[in-house]
Amino acid sequence: MSWFSKKSDSSGETPKTPETIDLNAKMDELQKAAEELENLQAAHNAGAADAEDDKDFIEKLLAEPRGSRHHYEIAHCALREMCFADPLYFFSMIYNDENRDDFLQRIWEIVCEQCDHTGPAPFDITDLGLTSGRVKGLSSIIVSMPPPARTGEAYFVGISLAMQLDEDEQPKDVNVTYLTLEKGKEMDGSDCTVLCAWEGEEHLNHGNGPEPTLEAFVGAMEEMIER
Repeated sequence: MSWFSKKSDSSGETPKTPETIDLNAKMDELQKAAEELENLQAAHNAGAADAEDDKDFIEKLLAEPRGSRHHYEIAHCALREMCFADPLYFFSMIYNDENRDDFLQRIWEIVCEQCDHTGPAPFDITDLGLTSGRVKGLSSIIVSMPPPARTGEAYFVGISLAMQLDEDEQPKDVNVTYLTLEKGKEMDGSDCTVLCAWEGEEHLNHGNGPEPTLEAFVGAMEEMIER
């Protein structure tokens, strides 16, 4: 019924018009409803745009070349699991010139057993570069990986060993910092780097990383160790 019309009901009587109609209040209600509708429409449009952006981003990721898992496996799994299982043994083998190559070759053979079914490895264990030294006073190993082809693969792996000695000069409270500088992808599809860390089985993303150079990565390791 219109607020301003009068119609007779079946009894022939004219319904009473409300004694007081607050038109200002009614207009406020209508205005508020219109604003809510506009906000809902804007949210819907934004959501649709975000969904389209997400779709484009996923399509760019899926368009990346698909290859074997050897690159990811050795940087994120094999070296990490070996290191975390026995950090002192791991560091002793890497620091030992006589045993290092055989030690890494055994790890590589395990990786190949796990990953050869995904395709041939595009590199060999001898293509990895190793740098050892101290970062912020901690014994450290930096693995320079072959150039990554896919998002999540690493440019570098940085491993630092922190430990305290007991009264008998024996190690205790051994802690490992395991960092990776990974190939990333911006929402517009452009390449970037991402600085990540492994804590046990948890993969932590620390946001955009530095340029993929050894010097820049060492700087990022220093900052992470100081945290």
